[in-house]
Order: sequence, then structure tokens, then C-alpha cells
Amino acid sequence: MTLHPLDESEPRQGGKVTVNRLHFDVRTLTFKSQTLYGIYGDDFVQFAEFNGSSSPLDDEERLLKITESIDDSDDIITKSTFRFENDTLSYSHEVNEKFVDPELVSEVAENQLIFSPETTWGERLFYGVGNQNM
Repeated sequence: MTLHPLDESEPRQGGKVTVNRLHFDVRTLTFKSQTLYGIYGDDFVQFAEFNGSSSPLDDEERLLKITESIDDSDDIITKSTFRFENDTLSYSHEVNEKFVDPELVSEVAENQLIFSPETTWGERLFYGVGNQNM
């Protein structure tokens, strides 16, 4: 994730964000690299997969469509949102059914993320799965 602040002297005031994602498609057994674009402020980060090959990073009107409803959009395929409120972090993921089958890519209603370091995959890998109760 790369943040591009609108004002370099005040980066917490908000700006644009790019997210590079690498995932594996189990149906075709191929890797896919993708760049997502969005916006951020002092209490949220929101990014989306846009329709088309051109980057919305230089088109503010197109980029700000991320704040509107995804169901009415012909430009946004999926949208992810992280919100920071009252020392909590919540996450949601929306899917535009015009472009994506909701049976394959699920929506996630806004949920609070709970920090739980004792169950991280890195710790289980380091200490071993059999030793988790010791």
C-alpha cells in the first residue's frame, strides 16, 4: 500500500492510495497481479478495483466515485474499506454483481477486527502447530 498525500507537509489530512495485490486463481492455476486505487483520510482507507485499463489516480472525479454506492456504478468492480473509530478497526468489502459473481467473491459486512496475536499464522509456524497449548 502506497499513500500519496495531497499535502506533503500534512500527510494525515488525506490523499490517494495505491494497493498492489498478488493472488492465485485456483480455477486456472495462475497468479494475477493487480493494482487497486483509492483514497484515505485520518480515520479511513478505501480502495477499489476499477473497470478498464486506465488508472483513475490522475482522474479525481473517477477516483471519488469510490465514495458512492457500488450498486449504481459501471466503473467499480469491488471496494474495500478500513475505518478507524474509538480505538477500533473495522473492515468491509463490497462487490458489484454486474461484474463479479457473488458466489465466487463474497461481500463482507462491516465488522470490527479484533487483534489476537496468540493466533497469528506466523506464531503458529514459528512455535509449531502441535505446541500451541504448551
